[in-house]
Amino acid sequence: RMRDFIVKHDLLELPPRETLTVEPMPPYKRGSQAAEYLAPGVLDKRGGSWKATYFVDPIDPTWANDRVESYLRGQNDYAVQLVAIHEAYPGHHTQFFYSKKSQTESALRAVLWNAPMVEGWAVYGEGLMVKAGYGGDKNAAFKLFEVRGQMIVATNLILDVKLHSGEMTDEQAVAFMVDEGFQERAMAEKKLVRAKLDSTQLPQYILGLDEIRGLEKNYRE
Repeated sequence: RMRDFIVKHDLLELPPRETLTVEPMPPYKRGSQAAEYLAPGVLDKRGGSWKATYFVDPIDPTWANDRVESYLRGQNDYAVQLVAIHEAYPGHHTQFFYSKKSQTESALRAVLWNAPMVEGWAVYGEGLMVKAGYGGDKNAAFKLFEVRGQMIVATNLILDVKLHSGEMTDEQAVAFMVDEGFQERAMAEKKLVRAKLDSTQLPQYILGLDEIRGLEKNYRE
């Protein structure tokens, strides 16, 4: 669906369909995020075939019914498609495709990629698709959840800084995400685990998005 929409609107060149597979997240990585994109071979310049994986975290079978319902309200049909846009088309997988095509990129730059720009591009891609009319007669609903996504990445920055500077307890963090970030409690509890495991990663989304929007504004002017 996303690939067809991008091709129809001639937004950008896409990687071959067979380069991406969707798999359940490995058990050892579960419990902190809904999805993850991993692409091996950043130093492989030989060309030819390559594959990447879009991992999806299954619902924990030990969760109570009300927690499952809370999580699925957050990860609804619209939100899940926006996550797929973020991770795959035109998000991370497409960005990696262009990175692989570049023959001028140094080995150091390939390994130590600019995380805010990578995450910022994926968030920007969500807005790009919605702005272009993705979803057809349901576009307004996608717009609503895309705006909610921007709210989430903004609260990510505040959450990360205050949590790791000791200005916010676990309980305060969850309440902040629910009350001011419009996140379902099950999503907020999962985000808290992620924030505690990976400091400084969560602010990258809003910082990169702001930089990309700035670049676009300068170009259009």
